[in-house]
Amino acid sequence: YWRIHHCIGDGTSLAMLLSSTSDEHWGKELRDSKKQARSIFQFIGNCFKLWILLIGVLLVFIHWFKGFILGLIPGRSPKKLKSKLSTANEVAWDRKVLEVKKAKDIISHIEHTFAVKRHITLNDLMMSCMTQAIARYYKETYHSTPKHLPVAIPVNLRPSARSLGNKIGSLTFILPMNIENPVDRVLKVSEITSKAKKLPEPLVSYNLTKIFAKLPAFVTNLIFDMMSNQVYCIMSNVRGSPFTLSYEGHEMKGLVGLVPPPNGVTVAAGLASYDDWLVATLNCDAKTIPNPSRILEFYKEELRTLEAKYLTKKPE
Repeated sequence: YWRIHHCIGDGTSLAMLLSSTSDEHWGKELRDSKKQARSIFQFIGNCFKLWILLIGVLLVFIHWFKGFILGLIPGRSPKKLKSKLSTANEVAWDRKVLEVKKAKDIISHIEHTFAVKRHITLNDLMMSCMTQAIARYYKETYHSTPKHLPVAIPVNLRPSARSLGNKIGSLTFILPMNIENPVDRVLKVSEITSKAKKLPEPLVSYNLTKIFAKLPAFVTNLIFDMMSNQVYCIMSNVRGSPFTLSYEGHEMKGLVGLVPPPNGVTVAAGLASYDDWLVATLNCDAKTIPNPSRILEFYKEELRTLEAKYLTKKPE
């Protein structure tokens, strides 16, 4: 018999491995299994899927090329956020930015007032306000307002929450920094994200990363540095528990998760929720953004502005 020592969590994997590598019969001569015949309709269907995938990959590369060209135009991107990067970071967080219910009510009012056909997500609202907060900080610090902010969002590609391992792709957006009207900005961000989500960018970015990782180290580092230089901000969206959690009778008062920025990326924003409150965290380059708390102040002000516009009762 075999005796195998394993850790908790990989017993199922070992059982599947043994099952897949062993024979289903003992002491019998096995014949080659017959291949299942494929109909012409299956062949046509597979060709159509491959054609759609190739078109999607082409559109992803066009999307990336467009972002690269826009980044070369002077005054379009916040270039000064890349000028003095260091190895130290400054962090800030706020565990109670705005109640989730109020944020959803703001979205409902915007959709109803402007007869929006597509659904505006909570992430659209948070990304819009965070982008404007960064724009206000940039204007206050560097006395200029760029037109757009290149943003990347990590996307989990694992089939289920119980599966192990990392399988993470990314979505990239070019969000507006020069739209003062908060409602127009939310609508524009929602339009941008809706179009980007139709592309297979997460799958393409994940598989390209796997390919690049197999290249020589200096080539891999060069490619990753070039990719990071095109992104100024990482925004990670995490939906937390709608109620307070506890462990062995100890209540978890709040949730603070800091997003680690890749090399060359100035701002890493964590947009989450916990116990029916929006939570925001910032992990920024210490030289470029020495006071990330100021960005969080602007972020709350942007949300409060929308709250006052749509949720505050007007006196009769």
